[in-house]
Amino acid sequence: MPSERSLFRKVQTVVEVAKAVKVSTLEELCQEIKGLGPTMFNTSRYVAERDAFVTDISLDAIKRAVAFCRFLDLLSEEGGLTVHGRDAARKSRFGAVLGEQARLMLGRAGVKLGAVNSVIRGKLHADPPVLPTSDVLWDELQPTMSRGTFSKMLTLLIHCECGQSSQKKIYLWFS
Repeated sequence: MPSERSLFRKVQTVVEVAKAVKVSTLEELCQEIKGLGPTMFNTSRYVAERDAFVTDISLDAIKRAVAFCRFLDLLSEEGGLTVHGRDAARKSRFGAVLGEQARLMLGRAGVKLGAVNSVIRGKLHADPPVLPTSDVLWDELQPTMSRGTFSKMLTLLIHCECGQSSQKKIYLWFS
């Protein structure tokens, strides 16, 4: 189950807000989300004058989540929902659509899930076994996407129940 602060939940929130408001830019969408104050976008920062950490909503965190939704083709340039975004806005379809979009983006980066599963199997049966983390898989598969984006895609697939992991980010298989 994804945590409240997970990328899965952030994407879900962005899609829900984009469905509910009328905006004409991604920046306006970010401001609408910030105005709602969802705690999943809270970050702590140190304020020297007060010698304390202050927790507040992060516009940068919102912008990153919105950009990621745009990357997944859930949002248009105008901040509205795309065809995939409208489909994802249906609660019963959210996980399935997100999983489909993650698979599509991995495929565009040259990653086939069958190949990922083969690498995982090989690493787990090696002597000594190698834990198949996203870094290990990225090094082996060399996708045409950044290491961080690759890791996010694998994590999204797990949250969408399109795979299984053990402990934290030790991947076992994907469907």
